[in-house]
Amino acid sequence: MNRKASFPFAFHSFFRNFAAVKRIVVFLFVLLTGLSAWCQQEVGQDSLFQATAWCDGKPVLMTFHLRPMVQNWAVVGIGRYDHPAINTLTAGRLIVPDTVPTPSGARIPVRSVARSAFAHCSRLTEVVLPSAIEEVGDQSFFNCSSLREVTLPSSLRVIWPFAFRGCENLDIVRLLCTKRPAVYDNIFDQQTLDRATLIVPAGTDADYANSLVFGMFRYRTEAFE
Repeated sequence: MNRKASFPFAFHSFFRNFAAVKRIVVFLFVLLTGLSAWCQQEVGQDSLFQATAWCDGKPVLMTFHLRPMVQNWAVVGIGRYDHPAINTLTAGRLIVPDTVPTPSGARIPVRSVARSAFAHCSRLTEVVLPSAIEEVGDQSFFNCSSLREVTLPSSLRVIWPFAFRGCENLDIVRLLCTKRPAVYDNIFDQQTLDRATLIVPAGTDADYANSLVFGMFRYRTEAFE
């Protein structure tokens, strides 16, 4: 074949293939753009908002995070890894509400405690968590040195590492879970394991005794029915 004749043919083939590739790229761009818009609409962005909790019977502003999910179902958590739940100078017995009004006006159950949510709140003496809490994040109560009692609800599924490290005055850990939650090492200081009392639901002590963490409590008792 004549080289001079083959050059226009190759040049034409190149641009024909380039045009096909270009159409594919444009199609993928449009597809991904539409998918991104759908995700933003359906899933949304993690956002912060404030609602009222109660400390020693007085209202206190608490920060929550809203994580929208598909099908208009959302998760509300206490604090966020980069934002504490309350002012670290907040003192006394803190009660977190079971549900909070989101910016849209809907009331949604509070289901998690974010990482470091209450870290260094050294003046809190007791915390009662919402009844729908499923997860307590790592370092969530780190260095709450005045904390003496914490109540963990029956819905709890997991406690992450270092959640209660530095809580040197913790006297009572009250668990309402009939099904023992998953736990990790280093949740409590050895001092807590030696001096605090773990209170578990009636009929569950044998199960908690077999836990790598809960079984290390020197003092453990069952609550009355």
